[in-house]
Order: sequence, then C-alpha cells, then structure tokens
Amino acid sequence: MTELHAWMTVIETAADEDTIPPEILRQRTERVRSIIAQNACGIVPEYRNGQMFLQTLCCANHRTPEFGEIIRIYRQIAETADGSYGMIWLRDDDDPQYQNAMQAFIIKRGRLVQTADPFFSPCIPEIEDGCTAPQ
Repeated sequence: MTELHAWMTVIETAADEDTIPPEILRQRTERVRSIIAQNACGIVPEYRNGQMFLQTLCCANHRTPEFGEIIRIYRQIAETADGSYGMIWLRDDDDPQYQNAMQAFIIKRGRLVQTADPFFSPCIPEIEDGCTAPQ
C-alpha cells in the first residue's frame, strides 16, 4: 500500500510583506493559483481567514505517478511562495529503500526537503506489528 498525507500553509513571502512591492505578491499568488489549476491530482485550495491552505490525501494499492506529481506540485508552490510551510508524509511498502519507513518531507523557506521521520519509523514496530507465522 502507498499513502501520502500532505498539508501546506501558502504564504507569498518569508520576508516582511510590507517590504515587498504589492505587484510581486500578486504575481506570486497568481502563479500559485495557476500551478494548482493545472494539477490533475485533486489538490484544491481552502481558505481560512483569508489565508490559503492545501491538504492532500492519496492512497493506492501500489505507487502511481500521481504521488510524485503531488510532491512536485507542493515543491513548485514552495519555491514560488517562499513563506509557505508544511509537511508531506509518504509510506510506500513496495519501495525497497523505504518499505518499513515513513518518508518525511519538510516544506519551509522556499524548499521541500526529504528528512528522516522520527515519529512513525520504523513502521514495524512503531505503528504496527510485524507478520507472525501461524502456530
């Protein structure tokens, strides 16, 4: 099984927004909207108190190109709106390198970086028991 859980708070700049020309902020907002509008992964922005947020859940029996596409879209948004922050957790038990680990991606300051997951890995025994032979 492959599952991806992602969230992001979208903020146009990490700098004091009062120091950035409004036209630059508008261009970044429009670029983010364009990135989102072009996706076929079901990523839909939500707004709370005027702030854009993204939440994405993708599950499948086996990894499909959609998983990589979601990560690419989140990376592209982070690079465009460098004040954005969030996380992606990816579990893919078919991946020989990560079959017993949750892959964690941190989004901050215009970058999306893969890092070791300290919370759920190794998946066995942290979040589930391993298979045992019938007796």
